[in-house]
Amino acid sequence: MRGLIVLVVLTASVAAQAQESGRLLAIQQKKYSLGHELEVGGMFEPQDAFSKGLAIEGAYLWHFGEAWSWEVLRGGYVGQIDTGLKSQLLDQFGVAPTSFELLKYYGSSSLMWAPLYGKFALRNASLIHAEAFLDLGGALGVFTSSTRAGPEVGVGVRVFLSQTFSMRFDARDAVFLHKDPDGSLVKQVILLSIGLSVSLGGNGG
Repeated sequence: MRGLIVLVVLTASVAAQAQESGRLLAIQQKKYSLGHELEVGGMFEPQDAFSKGLAIEGAYLWHFGEAWSWEVLRGGYVGQIDTGLKSQLLDQFGVAPTSFELLKYYGSSSLMWAPLYGKFALRNASLIHAEAFLDLGGALGVFTSSTRAGPEVGVGVRVFLSQTFSMRFDARDAVFLHKDPDGSLVKQVILLSIGLSVSLGGNGG
């Protein structure tokens, strides 16, 4: 996310220098403009060493400006895949690892800002339109023995397939706050998502 912010600052700096030197920059309107959007996809939770989370998720977004949108709701159900590490510790060392809370369900709502939009040539055969975005909001997680809430930040890329369809790639960091028996207050969860989005309105180009 830090790299994306640096890229935004550099882009603004180049534009300002070009204006001061008297050069004209050709700024094109977006070819694809979104209104209401539905997304369905999958999520991978990679952090836990003993199990990995896989989820089916969906989202609804409202785009109220060229660069601004509100992801009204994103939610999903998480299934856990055992990595075998727990059994290995028991078999080889006779040690039972401490049980950790596992994410079962989650929901979030975020404000999204897409400052970067561009088009790229694919092997000189076709043009790909894409945008990069940041998001900030809150999340609610239902774990195996508790329910927690906290802030969430993320970064992502959207690749437009047509005026109606696009692919989204998101990386989010949710910090769930809850006082555990061991005294810890924070449980951090990384969510990596990929999804197919359907635009329900917008101005095509």
